[in-house]
Amino acid sequence: MSLAGLEIGGVRVDACQRCDGRFVTSETMRSILEHDGVIAELRAVLPRAANPWAEGGRVYVKCPVCETLMNRRQYAQGSQVVIDWCKHHGIWFDAGELPRVLDFVAAGGLLRWALT
Repeated sequence: MSLAGLEIGGVRVDACQRCDGRFVTSETMRSILEHDGVIAELRAVLPRAANPWAEGGRVYVKCPVCETLMNRRQYAQGSQVVIDWCKHHGIWFDAGELPRVLDFVAAGGLLRWALT
């Protein structure tokens, strides 16, 4: 998997040139979630088109850092976005998934989930 680093909203997001998926390290994701301005900027610039490959069924991907198969799980309760997660390195978002997660966060989804 060949990734190109992109600087968006002051954070680094790695993008796959082939499928338009995004890899975000755990540290970067925490930084994104702590800054409403970064969330807004990412929501405005990230492409929202779905990945046609994902429509073919469940695909497990390897972590681009350690090359271990990542676990599939819902991002957060109620998010309705299934992500690929490496507990050591970060999250793989198929094309269109990162903006959907950020929409969920911006709408207060994480806060609602924490209160349940």
